[in-house]
Amino acid sequence: MKICQILLFASILIYNSVTAQNIAYLNNNGVISYCYQPKIPSLGIPQIYCINSDGTNNRRIIDATIGLSHQDWSRDTTKFAAVGYVDAYTTWSIFKFNSDGTGFIRLTNVNNVWDSDPVWSPDMSKISFTRIYPNQNMKREIWIMNSDGSGQHFTGIDGWNAKWSKNGSGFVYCSNINSNNFDIYLCDTNGTCSQKLTNTATDEMCPDFSPDGTEIAYTTGSSSVTSSCEIYKMKSDGTNVRRLTNNNSFDYSPKWSPDGAKLAFVSDMHEANEPEIYIMDTSGTNPQRVTFTPANITAVSPSWRNSSTTSIIKLNENVPENCRLFQNYPNPFNPSTIIKFDVASSHSRETFVNIRIYDAAGREVKTLINQNMQPGNYEGTFDGTDLNSGVYFYRLNAGSFSETKKMLLIK
Repeated sequence: MKICQILLFASILIYNSVTAQNIAYLNNNGVISYCYQPKIPSLGIPQIYCINSDGTNNRRIIDATIGLSHQDWSRDTTKFAAVGYVDAYTTWSIFKFNSDGTGFIRLTNVNNVWDSDPVWSPDMSKISFTRIYPNQNMKREIWIMNSDGSGQHFTGIDGWNAKWSKNGSGFVYCSNINSNNFDIYLCDTNGTCSQKLTNTATDEMCPDFSPDGTEIAYTTGSSSVTSSCEIYKMKSDGTNVRRLTNNNSFDYSPKWSPDGAKLAFVSDMHEANEPEIYIMDTSGTNPQRVTFTPANITAVSPSWRNSSTTSIIKLNENVPENCRLFQNYPNPFNPSTIIKFDVASSHSRETFVNIRIYDAAGREVKTLINQNMQPGNYEGTFDGTDLNSGVYFYRLNAGSFSETKKMLLIK
């Protein structure tokens, strides 16, 4: 059995009335999504959870009616693509949903294939995925579609687990098309200019580009479920191979953090010998366990949330009675403006908050924030440097509260 089968399973603004001790910086780095995967049906179906990289704030982010896994976060952190087990034995499809669990839609709809490994392109316009044919000796193909599910087509690449290059022009992927073992390859997204990076007697799998595109982390070892695998990394041209883990455990599925300082991975190195999410420095040092799932539950398929490019500060420790969105200032602005908002107390400690920016045609152009937040008074800086002059709208959604205001960018 191959491993793919077991993976089914503000700028900061500080004005005079704000003291340094009252500032709480919020960013998206350090948040990992993963598949919370029961081993027995009576405990439920696989679903997507999020957890801070220090092990705090573990929470379920969607309550789907089918099992979900192999999720990938969009670069702006507003959406997920994931595998949905329409029928766990015969049909897997790619689904898309918002990061607050809403907007759940099916993108691929082909029976008797396993569509897996969805990955957003850097510009979020496309999603790549692996199509596996269980009735054709597990043949694997890499496919691409538009982010709305249209334009689905085979790239001509026989392989699986493709990850986009930094500029979106190529893939790193694994394949056994030319050998008895899985090896790692580079190629253009149309399948041309293929370059084999590894060539050993073991399987090299689960490659992942570093954020700057200069390195690739991957798994090496026998793909037998009873054998150990370890995490390695190499330069993106296949040179300078370095071993990162050495514990005779089943370590696999490495994923770079957005800042390139950490790797999340799956390991059974702890005493219960069940898959859990770990992180470590990219040198292989300082491994730390992140998830502590109950008995007969495993944690697999880690995916980091992209770092926020927006600075949000908490102004004080007041607890507002109501959510509120304030008019931005200055307005008109060039190129940045401040948006203040209040997050009210609720029955839960945190409220999922997003502020999205839209142009005059109603197209979403940026996300200011998209995460769980404690009650309080906040402000964030919206930078319109890369936008044209014109009217824009910003909308706050906090729990059941929603409000929209208008602003004007003049350059």
